[in-house]
Amino acid sequence: TIEKIRFRVGPWELDRFLGPLHGLELLEVELDDVEDPIPEPPAGVRVLREVTDDKRFVSGRLARMKKKKQKKLVRKAYREVKGWKGLNG
Repeated sequence: TIEKIRFRVGPWELDRFLGPLHGLELLEVELDDVEDPIPEPPAGVRVLREVTDDKRFVSGRLARMKKKKQKKLVRKAYREVKGWKGLNG
């Protein structure tokens, strides 16, 4: 199972994960058409990377992962972001 807090900010939904997935935050927007422009992210939110096609971040998959693997995924995801200085940076 996964625990998260969901915030609605305009057209966006921001999920902040708790427990072993702490530090993972996913920002999502639903578009009516694939050709629709993506709205600007909410003020104060820094988008680090696009994960739409990254199967590691599908909710069902996250929920089936063991806690140790969830923690590793969060660390690895941030290491993959060029120039990222860490969860506290």
